[in-house]
Amino acid sequence: MTAFQQEKIIPKGVVEIIFNFSEGKQAGANINNKHFSIPACFINGLNTLPIKVGLPEKQLYFGVQLQPLAVKKLLGIPAGEFADSIIDLTLIDSTYLSLWQQPSGPRSTGTKSQIQVPKPHHCRRAG
Repeated sequence: MTAFQQEKIIPKGVVEIIFNFSEGKQAGANINNKHFSIPACFINGLNTLPIKVGLPEKQLYFGVQLQPLAVKKLLGIPAGEFADSIIDLTLIDSTYLSLWQQPSGPRSTGTKSQIQVPKPHHCRRAG
């Protein structure tokens, strides 16, 4: 059985895109007494509340912190839409699943890797 450790993450004023490469049992998080399962790749923030996370002893995450305007440019969605939640990034754009799979593929020393980032989304204003 995998042991879990509790961690509290304080709001930082950024949005994070995080790739979860941890093996074993899925970690979970609570924000304002709402439970979230942590998917393979997700987006989180702008948070106004602390996040309580249950993490396995062994964990491997890769994350990118974005300013709110960058989120709008990259995803075409205002950063506030992700406030105090953990959202599976593949529900926004399924190509993020292939991005998650790229770094976790086979590696050998001295091999260069290319990561294909999904193209930015562009929103049109209704009107």
